[in-house]
Amino acid sequence: MIRSELTPMPVYFDRYINKNDDVDVITAIHKSIHELENAPLSQWVQIDDKVYAPGKWTIKDILQHMIDTERIFSYRATAFPEVMPMLNLMMKICMLKPHRHNTAAFLH
Repeated sequence: MIRSELTPMPVYFDRYINKNDDVDVITAIHKSIHELENAPLSQWVQIDDKVYAPGKWTIKDILQHMIDTERIFSYRATAFPEVMPMLNLMMKICMLKPHRHNTAAFLH
């Protein structure tokens, strides 16, 4: 699935989704690998721990933040399918009209 096929766009995650190219996941992964392989490592080594202003992040801080963020999003992507059946059940129960027969019919 590509970004433009997401309808409706998830409200909270739209800020992350809209930052990505409108390509499928496999293409995005290949592009990311290519970008990492061509990262200007020698320039980053020369910058070392210099910052453009006091209190700002170094290259190392930025890279660590990116690694941590990727780790968090990877965890979320793998954990989400595990809780999805429970969320679906909770949503269905919440949408039922309050009637004593609805719950019994739903659970059978």
